[in-house]
Amino acid sequence: MKLTMKKLPQFILLSIAIPTMSYAFDDSYSSTSTVYTSNAEKPPADSGSNNVNSGQNLRYPYIDCVNLGMKNENLSNCVAVSFPTDSPKFYSAYPEKNESSFDRIRNSEELQKLLNNKQFGDIKRLYADLYLAQGVYDWDIPTAEQLQKLYNLEKQGALFNDKHRYTDGCYAIKIGSSYTIGYIGQPNSKCSDIKLPNLVSSGVLVGDALTNVTGAPIIVNFNWIKRGLYQTTVSGFKKESRIDVGVSIPTNELLKWGFSSDLLAANSIKGDVILGVPDVHGVISNPVYTLSTHYSVRSLGDVWEFYSKGEENADVWKGKLNSNAKYQLQYVIVDKTTNKAVYSELFRL
Repeated sequence: MKLTMKKLPQFILLSIAIPTMSYAFDDSYSSTSTVYTSNAEKPPADSGSNNVNSGQNLRYPYIDCVNLGMKNENLSNCVAVSFPTDSPKFYSAYPEKNESSFDRIRNSEELQKLLNNKQFGDIKRLYADLYLAQGVYDWDIPTAEQLQKLYNLEKQGALFNDKHRYTDGCYAIKIGSSYTIGYIGQPNSKCSDIKLPNLVSSGVLVGDALTNVTGAPIIVNFNWIKRGLYQTTVSGFKKESRIDVGVSIPTNELLKWGFSSDLLAANSIKGDVILGVPDVHGVISNPVYTLSTHYSVRSLGDVWEFYSKGEENADVWKGKLNSNAKYQLQYVIVDKTTNKAVYSELFRL
């Protein structure tokens, strides 16, 4: 099937013709960034050949999938686009500074600044659009599903030039029309540098269930019914104290955060008090102590209420909290089936 291209913006066509940057686009590619391929059985070792697959017409960036090392049998997963931010070719595909279009320096350092500042719209505007040299392009900041696909391909050994690139770290991802950070593995301090995948297409890297890639933690301001230490009298003379926490959350908020109607109907959610040191993302991802759900109830007015009550002496809990100056408390609503979680703000008693 032949892929046709819409007319390119004039300033991009002029940029491609500039002699100082022509090496970024191989001579065997047309000015419309379409690759005409032959029936070669295996992809070429050099970037100058266009014999990459069986008689298909593919857009220019496809060759980077070969150069980056994707195995022949997996090339169908990179039909249209690659975005090789580790390669000098990526930055030489257009002038570092183009006064007629964007008065911005474009290099690896500036790209990293945009990533760290979460300026993902600028990345598309200043880098992706120009790199692909197309008026209509397939590339996008990846969805979580696309990042999951790359993770799976690497686990299968399909990306032999990118060993361990997609098995740990944090990446810019797109959810709907907004952007956030996706974590591969456990969120931790190793996510100080945000990355973009080398290989991504908005059209073809799709479909796998999310098991290893998670979005940024959801932290919200809960409506507290109660939160504190309470004293009770037992048998008329013995006083005990306990920790008692309750929150009220509208059902539509739970649905907005990703808890499904089926799971809510099955009462497959719980609320726990967790104690520990918050991570760099503001959540207690590895709690030292957990106070489990005492009970939850869906009350009138389509609101869920969660209650956690410490049966042990609350002075013990307070002692645990005060044993480490970094310890804080947090309330977390958890889907017991998928472990999806929503966190409260941090607090102390």
